[in-house]
Amino acid sequence: MDQLALDTLLDKHKTLAICLWPSWPLRTDINEVGHLGGRPCLPQGVAWPRTASGKPLHFLAMIDCGALRDPSASLPDRGVLFFFGLMDADGSFDETGSTQVLFFETSGSVDSILPDDLGATLGGYDNFSRHAGLIEDRPTPEFFRWPLEAIVVDDWPEHAGLPTDDKEEVTKAGYTDTGDYSYDIEVRRRQAAQLPRLATPDSKVWRLPSLTTLKDADLNLTDIAERPDFPQVNGMIESICRVYEHAKQRELERHKEKAAPAEPQKKTGIGGLFDRLRGTTPVAEPVNAKLEKQNRYIAVALERVEDAKAMRQKAVALGLGNAPTQRDRADFIKWLTYNTSDDARHKWNAQAAYDAGLNLALKRLGTYPDAAEKIPHALFEEYPEAPHHQMLGFGPSDLAPNNHNDALLLMLRSDDRANFMFGDAGDLCFYIDPDDLKARKFDQVYTRSTGGG
Repeated sequence: MDQLALDTLLDKHKTLAICLWPSWPLRTDINEVGHLGGRPCLPQGVAWPRTASGKPLHFLAMIDCGALRDPSASLPDRGVLFFFGLMDADGSFDETGSTQVLFFETSGSVDSILPDDLGATLGGYDNFSRHAGLIEDRPTPEFFRWPLEAIVVDDWPEHAGLPTDDKEEVTKAGYTDTGDYSYDIEVRRRQAAQLPRLATPDSKVWRLPSLTTLKDADLNLTDIAERPDFPQVNGMIESICRVYEHAKQRELERHKEKAAPAEPQKKTGIGGLFDRLRGTTPVAEPVNAKLEKQNRYIAVALERVEDAKAMRQKAVALGLGNAPTQRDRADFIKWLTYNTSDDARHKWNAQAAYDAGLNLALKRLGTYPDAAEKIPHALFEEYPEAPHHQMLGFGPSDLAPNNHNDALLLMLRSDDRANFMFGDAGDLCFYIDPDDLKARKFDQVYTRSTGGG
């Protein structure tokens, strides 16, 4: 199969889809067609959806059909779709009613109130493990809100989703391997070429201080301190301090017993009996030098955790999207660049918190346009490529519909920006029979997901 034959095959199976793109970073001028996470605006009097056993579902997404440009004309031309799922620690969607889609001609005017018995998303795993949750934090029952814009794109099935004859033709031609010319890689290239990309501004680009240079003990993190505008928003201070506290809370618990003062070594047997009869106090063994160093490290770490907590709480009180004062910025830089020749672990801890904390800040602050405008554009470029979500077109071949002709109503991908996690970083696909879609019978929607459903 040459390139011409491959192009012919791709054209044969090409269809149109709607890419739901969470703008990155969020702009104030997007044509919003809905949003991931947050809270729905259900019409007044509508009951919150629950499973057959009465468990409340988590809200996943809301789509305004009237704002879409549906190339197939199969979706409603007006009205609002609400998508729900039971996103607990199990995440299998096995229980009856664990995923539901509601459709109304209009939405409510205010955010709906969450049920009192709605549990934490993913059983709290997303908060404590993925987003540097702290012991005192209350796990959240809602996902991060992220506005969506819609882009009409071409879409193609994966190789495993092709009809048998075409699949065999691709296999015989050797286009099923993982090399540069495989069928699936060509599909991904064409899909990616249609999606938005960040454009680097022509003006001076502010660059993230290199983490490789931060490992050089002679630099002592000074390349950060040389940037008078860093951190640009309080949210950066909050996230970096949060990550540091998150790591230290667990580390200090692990070292608690090791850091305890050594107990005197008492003699046993005849020697111990003679000591007790004479009233002699046993002499303690010398404290191990390694243990002494560990105790000093723990003492300093405890002080730094308290400092981090105070800065984090102040950043929240002053507003995560606001710029810190020069005094607060200086205090934070002094804390971050702390170094001591006695124990290099303090510097390594700060470096790790800086790296992961900036990453976390971008995930959270990108949802706030006022904060995003203060953050250098180049920082968002360094963030890993983010997934898109989709209506219509083709879903993953391993999550194929029950019937070949069923429509992909919505595909949600695991996405750190919204806190979505389906199985092991997989997808959740909502399918519907074309006749049911035409009749607006959204109670007939069914799902396929990574890990169950």
